[in-house]
Amino acid sequence: MLPETSILSHLIELAEKNKLFQPRELNICFNKAQAEDGFWLTKYSEEISKMPIVTGAYIFSSGPEILYIGASGKIKHSEYSKGWRLAQRLKASRGKDNQNKDVSTPVFIRQLLTKGTTDVKSYGHIHLDIKEFKITVLENYQRVPATYLEAFLLFSYYSIKEELPKLNLAF
Repeated sequence: MLPETSILSHLIELAEKNKLFQPRELNICFNKAQAEDGFWLTKYSEEISKMPIVTGAYIFSSGPEILYIGASGKIKHSEYSKGWRLAQRLKASRGKDNQNKDVSTPVFIRQLLTKGTTDVKSYGHIHLDIKEFKITVLENYQRVPATYLEAFLLFSYYSIKEELPKLNLAF
């Protein structure tokens, strides 16, 4: 089995070797102090708005640990790469809290960084001790559906670790 520190690099290398995404990758990093800052939502939105208007996959990680693999974009009828752009997905809801209110991605990340858990009902059993949060964005090639790139990354991770990332509840 690969050491934890090299799994993210290995997954990116495999996807690149299979020509599933553009050679450009984007990394956005946050730490606990930033999450505790009163301007968190503004700072998060500013960082996400710098992203190119693309579809693809994204990976949430903390240090060497991959926490989540997701995608934005899908095939609509006969058109590739339609649907939500990555910047939109990284602002969207992660699920409902106990009051049945949506928890946006920036709030979700802030909760994980500051409390180690989140108010999203489906993640209530998860407790993490993280000090940093990194988002790695991989832009898919035009004719490669983002969901295929996501599935490739998830299956490759599962093949190595024999489990899903902690925040991926199903595959």
